[in-house]
Amino acid sequence: MLVYPGVKVDTGYAYKKFDEWREIHPEIDSTYFVDNLKGAFLKNNFDEIIKWIHNDFEEVIFREYPILSKIKERLLKFLGAASLTGSGSCIFGILPKDCDESLKREIKNALKDFEVIFARTKVSS
Repeated sequence: MLVYPGVKVDTGYAYKKFDEWREIHPEIDSTYFVDNLKGAFLKNNFDEIIKWIHNDFEEVIFREYPILSKIKERLLKFLGAASLTGSGSCIFGILPKDCDESLKREIKNALKDFEVIFARTKVSS
C-alpha cells in the first residue's frame, strides 16, 4: 500500500541533504540491512523481510518533512513494515496476505487526510 501526503520532496534536495548527513555519519553502513533483506527475499521469509526494511533517507527527510514520520508511525500501528519510498514523498506499507477489508478501512480512517492506495502483488507462475 502507498500513502501520499500531498507534499513533494525534491530529489536533488533530498540527495544533497543525504550526502551532508553521510559526511557527518560515515559510520552508518546500510550494506548490513541490504544483505539481510536480500537473504530474507531469497528464503521467501516474510517475517524476515519486514524486519529488515530500512531506508537511510528517512534520517534526513523525516526531519524536513515530519508529516512523513507521523504517517509511518500510524501505519506501524497496523502493519509490520512501513518505510519511505526512495527519497520521498510517499510512505509504503506491507499488508499481511490475509488482510481483510476491515483492516483496510481502519488504515484509511487513520490516514483520512491523505491519499491511500492499496495494491496487490501479482504472482506469476
